[in-house]
Amino acid sequence: MSGLPAKMRDDEIEGVRRVRAALVLAQLDYRREIAALSQRGYDVRDMARAVGVPGYKFAETVRVAQETAPIPEGFSGATVREICQRYFLGQITQEQVIHELTTWDYVIPEPPGEGAEYDDLGINTPGSIDEIGWAFDDGFLDGESYDHLMEILPAEY
Repeated sequence: MSGLPAKMRDDEIEGVRRVRAALVLAQLDYRREIAALSQRGYDVRDMARAVGVPGYKFAETVRVAQETAPIPEGFSGATVREICQRYFLGQITQEQVIHELTTWDYVIPEPPGEGAEYDDLGINTPGSIDEIGWAFDDGFLDGESYDHLMEILPAEY
């Protein structure tokens, strides 16, 4: 993985990366469960009591939970990154990650306008196919899956 200090190797930090990904996904799952309870009309104080969190802190948790993107039907994550993190952790198969990422509704970057800055060239556009590259760079997607996706995804992305 590029960007690591010279003495740090991927194999030395693999466990930390796995735990971090698991933590991020657990937080998203927790928020979605809280949002579901809230949508069913449960009182914030009752939910806080049920999960063992002080009510004054839990109101903010509910607010953030309600803003957490739901997972679209037929997918295992609300973003390409989340799908790739679930694959990285073994929560979904290679076949499933390939299927989901080839059927994902990507944003197609707008062509740059005249005098556009480097950041405006449609490179690194959130919601675009660039997210597959980011997931690969972060180690959430293996080279075989990445190469396969790049071969089969439409050129317009």
